[in-house]
Amino acid sequence: MFLQFKYMHNITFECKRWNEIPREVKISMLKLRYNVFVKELKWTAGLIINDEMETDQYDNNNAIYIFSKTEEGEVNACCRLISTNFPYMIHEIYPQSVSKIELPKCSTIWEISRFCTSQEIRGKTKLKIMAMMIGSVIEFGLKNGIINYISLSTDSILPVIRRYADWDPTPIGKLIDTPDDKSFAIILTVSEVMLQQACKKAGVDMTHKFL
Repeated sequence: MFLQFKYMHNITFECKRWNEIPREVKISMLKLRYNVFVKELKWTAGLIINDEMETDQYDNNNAIYIFSKTEEGEVNACCRLISTNFPYMIHEIYPQSVSKIELPKCSTIWEISRFCTSQEIRGKTKLKIMAMMIGSVIEFGLKNGIINYISLSTDSILPVIRRYADWDPTPIGKLIDTPDDKSFAIILTVSEVMLQQACKKAGVDMTHKFL
């Protein structure tokens, strides 16, 4: 699998499975995750830390990664997508976070996790990088028959998703205590309307589609 989608500021997102990502890109992505989740957010639970890189048990060939790189090849934004047909974090570790629907286990609902961006790209794009990556996630969903995404989120993230991408996060359970913060599970819609809204927020024309 090799898909690309291009935005302003010469930002291009790639989409690859774990085993398709070149070693040097994988290292850069895991270092970005370390910088965001360990250094910035102070997460500790379930993380495998090695040489300033962060991984967990769900980094495997079941996962799809969407990421962008600088001109020098450093990953500056990334997220992980896993079909709920496979083992996924909410189902195995935080099933108590979902109470309003049955825990998904199907090819049309996928989990989003490890969504992060570098401080530099946040500043350069005035946080439009969030909408760009969300647009790419929605576009991947449309290309692959995905109807919804689910994710574990803190309440501080919801306004960001709405403000910078105009997406529609809906809680599917109550706020729960997790080892590092308070979070709840959300479900998000995959549709052309959501894609157009995200790309409008990102300041791009949705005629680009996948390259």
